[in-house]
Amino acid sequence: MRGARALVNRMNGELGKRPTPSGAQIQLKWEVTADAPAGTSEAVDLLLRAGHLLTEADKSALTTFLQQRLKIARTQDGAGALLERMLAVLDYRSWFAFSVEHRDGTGRPWKVLTRKEHGAGSGGRKAVMLHLPLFAAAAAFYESAQPDPKAAKTTARLVVLDEAFAGIDRPMRAELMGLLVEFDLDFVMTSYDEWGFYSQLDGLSTYHLSREQGFPGVHADWFQWDGQRRIQMGAQ
Repeated sequence: MRGARALVNRMNGELGKRPTPSGAQIQLKWEVTADAPAGTSEAVDLLLRAGHLLTEADKSALTTFLQQRLKIARTQDGAGALLERMLAVLDYRSWFAFSVEHRDGTGRPWKVLTRKEHGAGSGGRKAVMLHLPLFAAAAAFYESAQPDPKAAKTTARLVVLDEAFAGIDRPMRAELMGLLVEFDLDFVMTSYDEWGFYSQLDGLSTYHLSREQGFPGVHADWFQWDGQRRIQMGAQ
């Protein structure tokens, strides 16, 4: 659980460095849900403390909470093997939920980004609010990896995007591509009409795939982008 909390903190650290083009800031809240088992908030607080800081009363309360969870696992019928039920009732991930908070400028109060508020924004604002936390999460996840001395000096930090920027105008697509660069993420994207030739990207390979009815196979035209110009590499 401490590792998960540290990962959320790293996500917010990444988000804190990158306000939206309009100056808004975004952060993630990872909190115990209202429908979590009784006593979960108190138990989580105790679990996140160092063991030597727990009083005897704290230890007793934590033990009682865990015993109650295990009792539920033992009394459940027809829900898999006992070990599976025990793992399920102790899976802290089901006790938590993420929410996105935003504010328009430093110093203003944070507000939860609701569906209604997100839907009322411009197309560009909605796109940034949606993708910025996802990119921050991916970057923080890769940052949490342990270094491997046997691995190559540069390892891909890969995300896969399927029609991710559909319905967004070209200037905003360029901004979102630029966020991928800022987060030092490598990406593979599929798109109906996106070529990806933006100055925000210093390198890109694009394959334009086409099929002719009645002919087997797919024709691929390969292009490279160097940050300034498109170079046709030939058919594949």
